[in-house]
This record gives sequence, C-alpha cells and structure tokens, in this order.
Amino acid sequence: MKNWQNLYEEKLKKHKGWGLKYVVYGRILRFKINPPTSKEHIDELEFLITNYDYHKTLLRRYEHVISDEAKQKWLDKFYEPNGSWHNVNHNLHTMLIPFYLINPKANADRINKDFLNDQIIMSLNCLDHEFKKYRWRANYLLEFLPLKFLDLKPNIRIRIIEVLSKKSTRESIKQINRLVFKYRNDIHPKLILQFVTEQIKRKMISDRMAILYLRSFSNQISSDIKDVLIGMIENLEDGEIIIETIEFK
Repeated sequence: MKNWQNLYEEKLKKHKGWGLKYVVYGRILRFKINPPTSKEHIDELEFLITNYDYHKTLLRRYEHVISDEAKQKWLDKFYEPNGSWHNVNHNLHTMLIPFYLINPKANADRINKDFLNDQIIMSLNCLDHEFKKYRWRANYLLEFLPLKFLDLKPNIRIRIIEVLSKKSTRESIKQINRLVFKYRNDIHPKLILQFVTEQIKRKMISDRMAILYLRSFSNQISSDIKDVLIGMIENLEDGEIIIETIEFK
C-alpha cells in the first residue's frame, strides 16, 4: 500500500510556491470528475476521504465503493464528540447525522439510530424557524436525505414526509421536491396527496412548478387537486398547449 501523504509531499517539491492543499485538492477534483478504475485508485480515494474530505463530497459520492473500515476512520477523524457543548451540538448536525444519512445501515458504535432519527425530525421541524441557525441546520440535512432515503426505516420515512409537507418554505421547497419526486413511487399515495394538498394550501407551488407536480403525481392525487394544478398551469402564457401535451397515465 502506497504512502499517499509522502507521495503528495514529494509532488509538492516539484511545484515551488504551491501549498499541500493545492496538491490534495487536485486529487480530490480528479475523483469528483472521474470514478476510481483500479484498486490503487480506491486506495487513494480512501486516503483522501479519511484525511481530507471535510465537506463529505467524496464520502457522499463513493459510499458504495469504499470499505466499512474507511467509513469508520472518517467518522473517528471528523466527528469529535468531546469539547464544549456548542461544538458537540454543531458536530452532531454537520458530521454525525449526515454520516448516518449517507450510511443508514451503518452499525458503528457511535450510531444510535433511534436518537438520530429523533434529531432528524427535530431539525426538519425547524425549516421555518425564526432563527437562521436552525433553518440552516434543517436545510443542510435536505442535501443528504435523498441519497439513501429508502434505507431508513419506514416509520421515519413517513414522519419525514409528514414534517416536510407542513414545514416547507420558499427556501427549502426545491430540495424537498427533489426528494419527493425521486421517491414518488415508493411513498404511499396518501402521503403524496397530503404533500401536494399542503403545498397548494400554503402557496408553495408556482405556476411553472405545477407542471412538474401534475406530471409526477397524476396517478397519486385526487381529481380535485388535478383541477387546481391545471388551473395554475392555465395562468401561463402557453398553459393550454402544455396541458394538451401532458399525458395522464
């Protein structure tokens, strides 16, 4: 196994004026663009993830490629449960919960799934909180929810959709739509109907957005809700043409 740290430092000597962070970033960028194609690539990828993947970019993309040992090393390095209460709370929301959402089936010692599920619901309930700090936490989790949503337990998936239905905001609706659109065939029709009805009621759907809702949920919503969406589309300049081109299954 290669010593990647030494290799990076040797490469750094050939490029005077560079800092090590530029060498590391160049290798991270390589894996952002191109997946690993050899065992050596995977070895380097795991080194980068366990030592430099502060933002979970590579961990998020290559969770299915790297070993459980590498995931545990990442958690040990980046999640620090000790320190002041503020730091512990911050790390919980920026490191431990995202790690869990990337790896819902993980069995690491630090993963208390019941506790983390409750924390996820509590955080998402703050999507419309008056304080930016709590809104940011909730919106940050929305980036990770779509990754392995079906690996979460059914009861927590239901609670998440129920909370998102009632707590969506102008700031968060695009990310929420991304989750619901992706798993629309795996979410119970009653939850889909509840979700769409709530967004209409709370005026979260724009006229243009109504097109996506109608196309995506036509089999899961009532005729009354379809009529509302059609009415919104008709407000568009080319609304009648759009309605004619939408095929109801």
